[in-house]
Amino acid sequence: MLSNHGDLFNLPSRINYRILDKTLSDHDYFSQCNDNNIPDILKKLNGFDKICKMIAYNLYQFDRIPSYGEVVQSPCEVLKFWAYDKLIHSLTDSAGDDINSIRAQFGNLWNKFENKHDCRFDILVYDQKNFNNLKVFYDYANDYADIQRKAENHGFTCTKEYKEYIEKGNEIYNEITRECSSKPDKNIYCIYVLQIMKHYKDKTLTKLDCTVKSVELTDDGGQEHTAQALGHFPRGDTSYGSDSLMGDSHLRDADELSTSHSTVPMAIGSSLFGILFILFIFYKFTPLGSWVRERFLRRKMLGLNEQELETNELLEHEYDPLNMNAQNSIHHIRYQLSSS
Repeated sequence: MLSNHGDLFNLPSRINYRILDKTLSDHDYFSQCNDNNIPDILKKLNGFDKICKMIAYNLYQFDRIPSYGEVVQSPCEVLKFWAYDKLIHSLTDSAGDDINSIRAQFGNLWNKFENKHDCRFDILVYDQKNFNNLKVFYDYANDYADIQRKAENHGFTCTKEYKEYIEKGNEIYNEITRECSSKPDKNIYCIYVLQIMKHYKDKTLTKLDCTVKSVELTDDGGQEHTAQALGHFPRGDTSYGSDSLMGDSHLRDADELSTSHSTVPMAIGSSLFGILFILFIFYKFTPLGSWVRERFLRRKMLGLNEQELETNELLEHEYDPLNMNAQNSIHHIRYQLSSS
């Protein structure tokens, strides 16, 4: 899976070298790396004892050597580029002038290591400048397809380090291909350059580029990102702005809704109070109030009279036991007569 971050960590060349850098270097059974077996000219190099053990171990574990990338022909090729880079960077000021002897002694020591896959150190003799340019060209050609795929990915973000790597690769690629096309015998690395370009069928590698992400502080202290790569339209700013607008809209809607809800009861209460106040004025200070009071009292008196009459009738029936007993007596007498 391609990383969406513009760092160099996940480039094929970096993966290869990183794995080789993590090899164990504390195995004392590599007798070739003992002090007695290392040539004096190599002992002068900075940290060569560790480099020797790392190379010996990688050759011993040859099947674990990575070979990621477009132009890698074999794990042995990766190991040789990595080892020669270590050798070049271990040179001291006094040893740098004798690169031919250092290269020869280093190759002899390499070929003494246990090697089941016949990985011979046959890399040509390069001075520091030529090798550095060749390695930049090799790594860039190896990483080119991966960089191109990432640059076409709309989720890709470019960092300053990544942009500098691309620009340096473009520069060295143009310089070396121009030199090796016009005068292939001028520099010894042209032989290897031509081998590398065969992978791309001698096609020109199109210039790659990416826009570095810039970070600016907004007025409210937040960060506003404007990243852009090839064909990339930044999504972070758009979504950030949309979210902000949506948030303001929701706040405004909530305020309006809250205001409207609180206004409705006030309006109803004011209207009701006004109606009651008007009715009170009519009732108290106009003939209409007298007419209402008269009608109300008349209906109330009639209701009371009717209620009093009904109450009296009920009382008469309830408290007239003689009448009820008389009727019951007659009834019982008749019943007795009819049964005799």
